[in-house]
Amino acid sequence: KDRTGVHNRKYLFLVNLLAAVYQVSGRPEEAEINYVRSKDLLKEWVGDKDPQYAEGLNILASFYTGLGRFEKGLPLLLEASRIFQSTFGQRNSSYIHCFNQIAMVSLETGLYQLALDLFDTRHKEFAYALARIGHVYYKTKKYEKSRLLFEQAGEILKDISGENTTDYHIILNNLALLHMAKEEYARAAEIFEKARLFFQKDIIAEHQNYISATTNLAKAYMESGKNQQAEQLLRESI
Repeated sequence: KDRTGVHNRKYLFLVNLLAAVYQVSGRPEEAEINYVRSKDLLKEWVGDKDPQYAEGLNILASFYTGLGRFEKGLPLLLEASRIFQSTFGQRNSSYIHCFNQIAMVSLETGLYQLALDLFDTRHKEFAYALARIGHVYYKTKKYEKSRLLFEQAGEILKDISGENTTDYHIILNNLALLHMAKEEYARAAEIFEKARLFFQKDIIAEHQNYISATTNLAKAYMESGKNQQAEQLLRESI
């Protein structure tokens, strides 16, 4: 420090290293002090619009969220995401990582709409986040909100990679489960059948997904009173 000052990579690395040592040693108070110091030194050195400062925000946010202190981590992630977006755009890996973290923190804190209000982007990670939020809505029986998110996630994945991908059909499977919960068995069966036929094409790699889609399709048939179709389907799949 005396020879090189505090505004250089080497000193900042040592401060972060010390923070990490405190963190893994079960001394979160000392870790926080050093992570905050590193972030503040970065701001003094490069300013509050620089991606390096955003990385410092990310490190501190990860520390807080790892402790379950989401109310402290979320503002830092939002600030970092704005810096990455204004510097690199929405397809930058650092921005995408920030987005994913925000989505997960939003889920943990019940702010399910936050990611949707803040971001308008079309990449796979955004689709996955939509699906995660849709699943939470599904679990809490907010079926219409869940349906809209599953459908939006599916459309994004279809636009990016087409319909012949595992991720797309997993989203479809989730959408079909939603229709089952709403007792829309015919619509659910239609979607399950589409997913089942896709997974059947690569039965070795997609064995578990195929079993899941087939079992769900049989359940949809049975709920519709089509017990013979369900039995025949299950026999053919053995």
